[in-house]
Amino acid sequence: NKAKVANTSIIDIEHPTKGIITAFCVVFQGTSDLIDIQNDITSISLRDFISSGYINENVIPEVIGKAGSGFLDYYDALKNVKPFSINVSPSSQGNISLFNKIIEEGNKYKHVIITGHSLGGAVAQLCAIDYYKSYA
Repeated sequence: NKAKVANTSIIDIEHPTKGIITAFCVVFQGTSDLIDIQNDITSISLRDFISSGYINENVIPEVIGKAGSGFLDYYDALKNVKPFSINVSPSSQGNISLFNKIIEEGNKYKHVIITGHSLGGAVAQLCAIDYYKSYA
């Protein structure tokens, strides 16, 4: 499975009552090629989604629910990409996975937005659950 790297950025959002807030944003690309279509199609078959739930770099697996097999394969390949180069903190680049980099950058901001479209939307939901479970 070939997975694409997510796009990331720091954004300012105008909140109606809180003024300008700064957030770390992760955006997963939607279906764009035949490999992505294959992941979409194989997602008709469901399997257990086991959240990594990284706490102090120790893996604490927990079955969260079911998700499409293709979505899980895509997310698993993407979150473990190393070395991951994120475009917001050049001084801390290195041999780190996408998921650990999201946690590292997310810890710097009060607000974290994880989103995507199509295949990227499914992957964003899995990533958001893993991210949340990292702090549960």
